[in-house]
Amino acid sequence: DVEVDEDQIRLVLSMLVANAYVSSTREEPVTITLQHTEHEAIISVRDKGANAGLGVGFYVSRKIIARHDGHLKIQSFPDQRRTLFVTLPTSMAKDVTSSLPRTYAVWTITPGEVEAPAP
Repeated sequence: DVEVDEDQIRLVLSMLVANAYVSSTREEPVTITLQHTEHEAIISVRDKGANAGLGVGFYVSRKIIARHDGHLKIQSFPDQRRTLFVTLPTSMAKDVTSSLPRTYAVWTITPGEVEAPAP
């Protein structure tokens, strides 16, 4: 369980996923993963072909996540791959015996399979 302002977190996730979707190549999927460790919930957004910068949306997102005592980080990899990590503290420790992340859900969006939203 994570105690957050749902509207603000929804805004953050919408901005991050929309940026990843728009900047991904037609062949490369955007992967969203939800994980849990002993004290944190972790949402990652992974894409490729992300030449576009995150700009103001990333700055605003970091501020919103920081207000929730969390972190928003970006990690770049070779071949223009990147992963954005949203980490939020859990409200109470779950029955987790390891500090290793446990994956709860993985979603994959392939830009070529979905019609892009109108600007």
